[in-house]
Amino acid sequence: METPMNQCEQLGDALPERISCLALNLARDKLLVPVTAVAEVINTRVRVEDTVADGALYGWIHWRDQRIPLLSLDVLLGGARPPLGTENRLLVLNAIGALAETGFYAVHLQSLPTPVQVEEASVRSSGAERLLLAFCDISDERYRVPDFAALEAAIAKLLSEHALQ
Repeated sequence: METPMNQCEQLGDALPERISCLALNLARDKLLVPVTAVAEVINTRVRVEDTVADGALYGWIHWRDQRIPLLSLDVLLGGARPPLGTENRLLVLNAIGALAETGFYAVHLQSLPTPVQVEEASVRSSGAERLLLAFCDISDERYRVPDFAALEAAIAKLLSEHALQ
């Protein structure tokens, strides 16, 4: 009788050599997110309801018969809030942590995302950067990888604070 393969070996054989990601351009930073985190890219006019004058929360949008928050990752990462235009590029992300009950949230982008293939060996830990897990250099550009658990915790706190106002 043959000995079954070690489960770790089976898992290692099944892992992809490359990860499909989207490269995102914010006003100040460039982010890299796995395509599995993305629900949809929106490149059209979107009406923002209950707008908020400043801070990371722009307001809420209707997407697929749901009301979801529209946020500025620039502000969450310590930068200035870019203004919304008449047509905006938005990325709808699947909520997996503190926002799981919300289901989804949208973020404002400066341009449409670019698909890239990332090799695991090119991703490096970012150390102690707020809300960031790692970084990756692609074509002489440094992309940061968000820490989705920390990011969603910060967004959940922001949304609860806004609900109290």
